[in-house]
Amino acid sequence: MISCIRQTSVSILLAIWAAVMAFVCATLMIGHWIPLPAPQVGTRLQIGYISPANDSASWKAFHFLSCECRCSQRILKHLLDREPLQNMDEVIVCIGESDQNCELLSNCKYTVVWVKPEELKSKYNVESAPLLVVLDSDKIIQYSGAYTPRKQGFAIQDVSIISRTRDGESIPPFPLFGCGVSRELRAFTDPLGLKNQ
Repeated sequence: MISCIRQTSVSILLAIWAAVMAFVCATLMIGHWIPLPAPQVGTRLQIGYISPANDSASWKAFHFLSCECRCSQRILKHLLDREPLQNMDEVIVCIGESDQNCELLSNCKYTVVWVKPEELKSKYNVESAPLLVVLDSDKIIQYSGAYTPRKQGFAIQDVSIISRTRDGESIPPFPLFGCGVSRELRAFTDPLGLKNQ
């Protein structure tokens, strides 16, 4: 009888442990399973930055990158390895506190804007990163999505996306699998507060 109770107790504890572990794993992976929100193509991007004095480019590309997101850091490295495109105002919006990688941007040729995570949604109506948004000369969004066709894809396609969009091609946005940045989205994607610890 005691042995039967002991086996039942162990089975119950294992079931509880498995359920807890499944929940924890699910919360850590949600940003890689469910596409995160991005501004809609055909709408205006709420621009929360002051245009540079030499703002002669009619088209703009915004790179929303979180200093805490590994996916964003990979995109940042890619951007640092290339020059900004001609006739295009490329703005890197760094989300969070400055770190070594983001500080490298102070000497680059991109327009760099810093924004706190809690201000991102109110200034740009953006909640996720890494996010590429391409605006036409009327400031209408022509592309809003990820840099690769699948999560953490090797071929970062920002140059092709920007060039083809600027040439008038309508490109279906890649789904955004990354990091929630706004308070609301973080509460959904990381309810236990386990990421970036």
